[in-house]
Amino acid sequence: MSKEKVSKFQIWVTVLGFLGLLFVPSVAWVFCHGAVGDDTSENRKLAEMPEFKLGKISTFPSNFEKFWNDHVPFRSIIRRTWSDLNVIGLHDSTSDKVLIGKNEDGFKNSWLFYSAKSDNNPVEDIQGIKTYNEQTLEKMVDKIKGETEKYRQKGIQLYYLVAPNKEDVYKEKLPDEIEIYRKKTRTEELTEYLVEKKIENYYFAYEDMLDAKDLGQLYYKQDTHWNKLGAFVGFKGLMDMIGEKVTLEKVEFTEEKKIGGDLLPMLGVSGYFEDKNVSVVSKNEKINKKIMVIGDSYRTALKDYLEKTFSKVVMMHRSEYKKGMVEEIKPEILVYEFVERYAGAIKDFTTS
Repeated sequence: MSKEKVSKFQIWVTVLGFLGLLFVPSVAWVFCHGAVGDDTSENRKLAEMPEFKLGKISTFPSNFEKFWNDHVPFRSIIRRTWSDLNVIGLHDSTSDKVLIGKNEDGFKNSWLFYSAKSDNNPVEDIQGIKTYNEQTLEKMVDKIKGETEKYRQKGIQLYYLVAPNKEDVYKEKLPDEIEIYRKKTRTEELTEYLVEKKIENYYFAYEDMLDAKDLGQLYYKQDTHWNKLGAFVGFKGLMDMIGEKVTLEKVEFTEEKKIGGDLLPMLGVSGYFEDKNVSVVSKNEKINKKIMVIGDSYRTALKDYLEKTFSKVVMMHRSEYKKGMVEEIKPEILVYEFVERYAGAIKDFTTS
């Protein structure tokens, strides 16, 4: 729960709301069941009414509960209201995928963090719970060397770009109850290992992101992704690695508020939290080369910078890549981009 003080009024309103939600499903079932269509907002098959037979009595209660939960009228509204009461009323998350962090300007401006254990939980990365063993580190080196040499022979320069987790760059915004067990994350240790092995076409933007925090906010507060300023830091680091100069001319946080973010649906709320947009103006020479970027969702914020820099830009998600696309597109520069929590995939990913 957020450490921000919650008033007695908020608590009472929330409690009364909870009590109301306890009775709404039963009343709705009596008066509306059959008259209102089932909620189909989830992409899955809804539970069916179980048969009441002597041989199935032991499983009937649990199966009926699943049927009830799936078919009660207005379930999506009830579920959303339940989340609103917790988040807005008690400043507490009802989702195991989202942590509510700290804020400086009121609860509406809270930092939210992604904490899905099933998706390479970035919070555990920060805590130091996850590490790479020596064998994995060696596989990373072998993979990078192998991919790099393969494309060097084809006249293609290959680079690896790792975008830091938001939780790593803004660990001071995490809730106080998050304990840090190790000083360095596994990706920091991986980066040091690659430097020792003289891998020069790998770039982890973490240190540069820390240095750039004085320029302004680098990630959206209610989203997992970096904003335009954060993406510029990653872009500049990539260009430095390639050997091209980029100059930052202006950073401007606009008056227009940013409403929404990919963490809000996971939290179960919408239209409540606020953030700010940022615009970035940079200067660099146009490069008459084709660049291909294969990565995850972090790659999309790089697009504008790349298109203003290179004569041809091809971008795609790793899941969209088909064998032979690199040879077909024939870029002079190829970039593999990974957000930090997926950096371990370096040892397995190939375009061959």
